[in-house]
Amino acid sequence: MVEPLVFVTDADPAADAAIGQIYISTYQIHCIFHISENLPKNLKSKLELFYKRWSNLTEKYSNAKDYLMRALYPNRQAWARTFTSKIFMAGIQTTSRVESLNNIIKRELKANIGNDLFPKIDKVMSKYLTPHILSAEHLEMAQCLYFTTSKVEYDINEDLSVSVTDGFIEDLYDARQILLKSIIAEVGEKSLREIWKISDIRPENKKYVHFIVVVDPISYLCSCMSNISRGVVCHYYFRVMMISAVAGFQIQMVPSRWYVDDQKDGNVVAETCCFVNQETIQNFSGMTLIPNPSTVPITVNAVLRCAAKKKVKYGEVWGLARQAAQFAIERDSCGEMVEWLRQFIDRHKQMMSIPAGSVRNQDYPEIQVDDSNKENEPEIGNPLVT
Repeated sequence: MVEPLVFVTDADPAADAAIGQIYISTYQIHCIFHISENLPKNLKSKLELFYKRWSNLTEKYSNAKDYLMRALYPNRQAWARTFTSKIFMAGIQTTSRVESLNNIIKRELKANIGNDLFPKIDKVMSKYLTPHILSAEHLEMAQCLYFTTSKVEYDINEDLSVSVTDGFIEDLYDARQILLKSIIAEVGEKSLREIWKISDIRPENKKYVHFIVVVDPISYLCSCMSNISRGVVCHYYFRVMMISAVAGFQIQMVPSRWYVDDQKDGNVVAETCCFVNQETIQNFSGMTLIPNPSTVPITVNAVLRCAAKKKVKYGEVWGLARQAAQFAIERDSCGEMVEWLRQFIDRHKQMMSIPAGSVRNQDYPEIQVDDSNKENEPEIGNPLVT
């Protein structure tokens, strides 16, 4: 006689006993539907106790009643012992075990990714940098895999709509802090070796696009300005180093203020330059390199200070412009305001001597005043760093 592998019953004791004697090797399973039907009957007293205690809880903490009724009560079957005590859970009521393992995995990945992807760079950084800055650089290394890179030309059509955010752009880590054309103007078009466009593969960050200008193996500027404002080699540059034929790393790229005390007076110029790409190693191996002055904080900070001054002036002018526009709309005198704005623009166009083909040499579009749609005025964004 062929014995069944599995036998499903409604948990009747007599049936369980008979099956155990006749089909010795058969695995018995109890019907989940019957168990769910029997639970309310057997838990009636416990359910009554639960609802009584729940009522006392909401009365005692009346200020939190809205939260309790909204967040916990609708899902009570998923957490209250009254409902879960007859369900097999292997003694697990929290996700602590999984969270602990997840934390260990994250910590190990962050700790080892430098050794895996950038072993030589990690060795040099471990020798020179303080623990806090070394940890920050390890985080940058770990994040570099979130990005894709593509080599572009210097005359690429840059999307200005998402280039510089409103408010304090320094507070938004992923936002572009400076435009590509400003970086090229700072280092000089003749000095640049490569330009890379970096895109985020994560859907929530796809709007953030950055550019890196590589001047030489240890000199670069990134639109995130992390190497200038923070003194840290950014994750965008780590990603570029993996495929660039020029980009490399030398400890001079990190400011000496982040060095441990016994290395601050060392001969960092003689330190080996590290490369990730094999082609780059062949091109620049054995060379003594000095960072380009245009890529160190002393020079580029002037650009940031200039940008800050422009923002202050912009805020003052835009505040007056909004007030004037409001008066013009309320008193139906838009024509007057448009007229002297045109005069102002025309006068300054004549004063400016701009070469042909320049972006600023384009004619200003005619301003159309539509008094029937006064409330839907176009919003004017913050000026870009130029």
